[in-house]
Amino acid sequence: MPREESLCLGDDEAAMHISLFIGSLIFLLILCDQERVDAGYVHIAHGAKHKCFSCMSRYYGATWHFAGYSKIYLEPLTFTDDCGEPLARGADVPVQHCDETSNCITMVEDLKIGVGAKAFIRGCYNSIFVFGFNRTGIAGKMASKQGCFNANLSQVINGGRPFDSQIKICSCAGELCNGEPLNSVSSQISIISSMLLFFIFSVFLFT
Repeated sequence: MPREESLCLGDDEAAMHISLFIGSLIFLLILCDQERVDAGYVHIAHGAKHKCFSCMSRYYGATWHFAGYSKIYLEPLTFTDDCGEPLARGADVPVQHCDETSNCITMVEDLKIGVGAKAFIRGCYNSIFVFGFNRTGIAGKMASKQGCFNANLSQVINGGRPFDSQIKICSCAGELCNGEPLNSVSSQISIISSMLLFFIFSVFLFT
């Protein structure tokens, strides 16, 4: 009998830890969804227009014609170093109105002018490229779908002669949602992943 009681207690303890894990997972999912809404990743009502930051890093402006960028990109409202963090204190980045079918876009290009050099592009989906985005694959879905991915510039552009350049592209739907630093999303994901691993480890450790 004592042994049977011990087994029952062990089962109850395992069930308790599993319930704790499931409850924590639900809490984290709710928290993630709330942070996503707070960051501006929300649905836009049909027929409504929203605003996106419109800018490119100063590097593009300095080499606009010389490097051939004018044949690939549509000119933004401004070329500024503030394009890296348009929501930072003191930043002065203009905004443009996007139609209902155009998400806000953030692009980060790995420049070949130095180790770790990057340049930023922000704007409406329909106002980035002269020839527009490639309408097939992931690039085409970014007009209305939200998310980030890494690609070569030639994979996402619809025409012209793009450079062989690595870029990260993020698409979001919401008022000025493309002002968020890309690393903030990655940091949230890393923290949440670490917490989930901790809870999983705890369940197996105490059961």
